[in-house]
Amino acid sequence: MTSFRAATLLRRWLAAGVVLCVLSCPLLAQGVPGQDGDAALDAGQAGAAGAAGATSLDNLAQPVTPKDAVLLDRVVAVIDNDVILQSDVLEEERFEQLQPFQARGAGNADQQALERVINRTLILQQLKELQKVPAITDAELRAQLGEVRKHLPVCGGGKCESDAGWKAVLAEHGFTPEEFQERWRVRMLVLAFIEQRFRAGVRISKPEIQEYYDKSLTPEFRKRKMPPPSLATVAARIDEILLQQHVNGLLEEWLNSLKDQGSVAILDPAYRQVANELPASNASDAEGAQD
Repeated sequence: MTSFRAATLLRRWLAAGVVLCVLSCPLLAQGVPGQDGDAALDAGQAGAAGAAGATSLDNLAQPVTPKDAVLLDRVVAVIDNDVILQSDVLEEERFEQLQPFQARGAGNADQQALERVINRTLILQQLKELQKVPAITDAELRAQLGEVRKHLPVCGGGKCESDAGWKAVLAEHGFTPEEFQERWRVRMLVLAFIEQRFRAGVRISKPEIQEYYDKSLTPEFRKRKMPPPSLATVAARIDEILLQQHVNGLLEEWLNSLKDQGSVAILDPAYRQVANELPASNASDAEGAQD
């Protein structure tokens, strides 16, 4: 995919030390008739490499932009040593459309997507530092993907029952089956980490369940002029709701502490509002809605 190739090439430039140009200018390539995206990016890469060898750092900081240049990608944010590109945000938006229960937060779609990418990146960085990665087996992954294919809205009418149909649906959103499978594995990894770190040890008391039933659930049924269910029949569901609220609070506090360290830099002005709104208000924004 062009976006994946662009991201790979950019990260190679960063590793080579061409940081100034990458952070101060968009990725550009000459607009040549008949040249596709990958070829154009290769041309842009060759031009940047030549400029790095022939000019000073001052010149690199103020590159000459041809009037017929084509914008391929741009840096949106930096989290420690990880770079987030515009293509990463757009890919996140496409991926979110392929989840049974889509996560919706405050702000526009681009800002929500960037928020999820930032939160996920912070979590994965911590997992790498802790060297404590939850195990996601191939069997677990296949089982979840099987359920996804059954419940995705875009799979209505049995579109995803066959492998060919599933492949076609993924292609409409810019993914191959292999790419989507790896994205889903990371999703499971992040959610497993949240489960292990924040859910373990949290206990909901009977008075808390009773209070939620009396002050939240029962009034809602009365508004609809419907008799509320008995506490015994909904206690388990209330317990789950309150447990998730506790987990969300702990996750938000933890993400706040990471961001307070100043590791997140929003470089694109179009996304600056996100810096004031982070972290996400619930755990689902770290890696899509939980099933």
